[in-house]
Amino acid sequence: MFFRLLLDNFKSFGQPVQFDMFPNLKRENLKEHVYSDANWPSVMKMAAIYGANGAGKSNLYKAFEFLKPFCSIFDNKLNIKEWYSKNKFVLPPMPNNPPVSFIVEFAKNENAYILNLEIDEKGVKKEELLLSGMGEKENTPLYRRSYDKIELIGFQISYQIKEMIERQLNSFSNCSFLALNGNLKIISSQQFIDPFEWFMNDVLPLSYFRNIPQLIDLLSKDKGLMSFTNMVFSSIGIGLKNLDVKNKSFEDWYANLNEEEKKLFSEGKFNIEDNISLTKMQDDRPVASITNEDGLRIVKELLFKQLGKDGFVGDMDVAAQSNGTVKLLILMPALYQMMNKDVLVVVDELDNCLHPKLLKGLIKLVGQIGSKGQLVFTTHEDYLLDQHEILRPDEIWLVDKKDGISQLYSLNEFKLHKTLSIRKGYMDDRFGGTPLINFQKFHS
Repeated sequence: MFFRLLLDNFKSFGQPVQFDMFPNLKRENLKEHVYSDANWPSVMKMAAIYGANGAGKSNLYKAFEFLKPFCSIFDNKLNIKEWYSKNKFVLPPMPNNPPVSFIVEFAKNENAYILNLEIDEKGVKKEELLLSGMGEKENTPLYRRSYDKIELIGFQISYQIKEMIERQLNSFSNCSFLALNGNLKIISSQQFIDPFEWFMNDVLPLSYFRNIPQLIDLLSKDKGLMSFTNMVFSSIGIGLKNLDVKNKSFEDWYANLNEEEKKLFSEGKFNIEDNISLTKMQDDRPVASITNEDGLRIVKELLFKQLGKDGFVGDMDVAAQSNGTVKLLILMPALYQMMNKDVLVVVDELDNCLHPKLLKGLIKLVGQIGSKGQLVFTTHEDYLLDQHEILRPDEIWLVDKKDGISQLYSLNEFKLHKTLSIRKGYMDDRFGGTPLINFQKFHS
């Protein structure tokens, strides 16, 4: 469960900001959007981040995009010094080169954790993991790291093990100690393993440009995912009866390839091993998955049952689908995980290629159906600003930029009457987070 993220000196966030999922418990509408757990404070199911182009809202997504591999992959090829120079705030550069700072608070299994991370031109200046007291008791530190030196608190290890850890931190300065320990299994304490697994498995950043080569295999092997996808597609009105995966023999599929594609297979450049899939992509879309099952080569293709006149249902492939339909399809595995697992799905530009009514239907559906995870997304779509049907005010965040510095704040900070049209107020620039267009300068 994700609680909050604090940023400082990261990209356009030149001053400390906090983003959190804590609800205003005085609000009575859309109560199904609030998760209440006896072990933890209540948190929101969703959060939408609004802002003008260039305001910096995507930088919040990029924070999660950085933190996930940094805290879960210990040999991630990242040049940490180069990363710092490209991601620190530079409008203008801060004196004395202060570190880029992240503080993440989250829960996994039995415990809540705080990861405090600072990165400067030399590397990881500070990495600290604490058991969170959630404001009710003192936080308990588990380890502190500065560059290649580490202090383990409450864990007895030999001098030789500590020396080995510090040698690894020196060699792999481009990752967190969480990633190092989680991959090398140095210390088996669950208090170190749980945070590592949270970043590795439970944080799911998705960008508009993402594609999923293994999508056909996922849909064909997971009946629950296929059923969920068909439920979503049939509920929000995109003209589909259902989606299916059809199998055909490799020989029949191969016969329809062009000569250049056939040559790649005949020359052995594409070898299909047992239980390993090879996906053919076309315009960033998975059009076929070739697998070797029990010695037989099988090709799987997506089949869209498209509704036509007088109840006619036609079979169409993925190449015939709109960009919006394909984008929606790519979101399905992550949203399905959100329904069934305590994961954090973070999507940049969720509205890209999606019609406003389609997006409105999708978010309304996500809000209504039972789920376990959380969804955070950036958007421009004002159709979602309906505090009675779609999003609560405490689920809406705004990013505004002043003097080159992004400011992040919740709509919950405003005094809002329950009859107020948030959409109209937003478009009238009552809350900020909208572009200011100088028509006088344009005409001159």
